[in-house]
Amino acid sequence: MTPTLRNLPMLVLGIVAALCGRAAAQDYAKFRVLDTKVIEDMWTSAGQKAALLSPDGSRVLHLNGSEFCLLAPSQMGSWAKVACMQSTPDNSPGEAADMFWSPAGSHLLMPTYTYGLEFFRDTDIRLFDPATFTVRNLTEDGFAGSFLDGKGPANLDILAHWIDGDTIAFVRYAVPDGGIKQGGSTSLMTIEAGGGDPRVAFEIASKSSFRVWAMTVSADGKQVAYSLADKDNADRAGIYLLKLGEATPKRVAAMSDAGQPASLAFSADGKFLLLLGRTASGIDARVIDLASGEIVPVDLVQNVVGVAWSPTGSALAYITYDRANADMPGGLFLAEAPGKPARLLIGGGFFPTVCCGQQPFTWASNDTMIIAQMGDKLGSVLFVTLGQ
Repeated sequence: MTPTLRNLPMLVLGIVAALCGRAAAQDYAKFRVLDTKVIEDMWTSAGQKAALLSPDGSRVLHLNGSEFCLLAPSQMGSWAKVACMQSTPDNSPGEAADMFWSPAGSHLLMPTYTYGLEFFRDTDIRLFDPATFTVRNLTEDGFAGSFLDGKGPANLDILAHWIDGDTIAFVRYAVPDGGIKQGGSTSLMTIEAGGGDPRVAFEIASKSSFRVWAMTVSADGKQVAYSLADKDNADRAGIYLLKLGEATPKRVAAMSDAGQPASLAFSADGKFLLLLGRTASGIDARVIDLASGEIVPVDLVQNVVGVAWSPTGSALAYITYDRANADMPGGLFLAEAPGKPARLLIGGGFFPTVCCGQQPFTWASNDTMIIAQMGDKLGSVLFVTLGQ
């Protein structure tokens, strides 16, 4: 096409878009550690002690069991406490493994996994405001207590994830009168962060006990992945992919091949799905190629304790740590893509700042991350900056 005055603006926009696209495509094969800073007196990685880095890397919410603190980098480059507040029964998250920042960093979803799927107690979808340290309940149903003692009807709302800054997806077990043992429907729901009634996006099972133990949403908010357990039907059990707005999910892996994950996470480009399952010494970390169905381990040899997706594309950062094996002291590794050889970025004893590797740790959009230091440096966190 020969440029003319009429089509010149379109041509310029095309060039700009192409240049921006190339700039956004990071060459993670060349990434290395540019800088590290130690944040002292920050106990994490155990029980109700955790540190949650915001998606843009500008803030950290620290939970030490009895207190919340919001931290941000000061002009001098160290981390300064913006505000702190004592935790209360109303705002205490308990185990923070599935406490997720909103894309813009304005709120966090309160966790549900431990209370809902380990203790089988009622949970609702709640939002934590880091500016005020207050909690707002979006799905209060007036029920509290255990579902194992025959009580109901009630809704068990769990596994919440952000679709975008305004909308949340979650799994709802509709518990009938007589308790969860009577069976009930399992549905994928959505609700606006500003409030309102939840809506059914997809009915996963019309009558069942606990079968969905993990769910996640892609970065573009268009796809949902979930695990479906079914001990009586191996051909049904597995990992499913659903495009929001469509009626039929696709099974992308059998449960016998994928294991029973405690959590799932899409790569930023939506091409891969990370599966994280618990082991006695760390996590079983695998990745599904959603185009081919191939499943590969994050690391064949070392003991993986934490994994993070890159903020663009599908690179993996992961932490290995094995206190029982002196020949493998561990460190922070980076692989430019699943199945590719990994490079050691920092050697030493590290751990995710949220126990216990059940969810991916955060690789922020400004290419920073925080990792807990182990051994004689226990009680401190390393703030890592990556780049070329």
